[in-house]
Amino acid sequence: MQTIWGIDLGGTKIEGVVLSSPSPDAVVIRKRIDTEAHKGYAHIASQ
Repeated sequence: MQTIWGIDLGGTKIEGVVLSSPSPDAVVIRKRIDTEAHKGYAHIASQ
């Protein structure tokens, strides 16, 4: 089994997901946190 990792670093959230293949739609784990963008870029990057 192969795993596929994805990370979305956006302005309002940071989200990570791990998928399993050969069924790439099979989510193994998903984690989403608020970026707290009002605290600035350095705060977002430090998360």
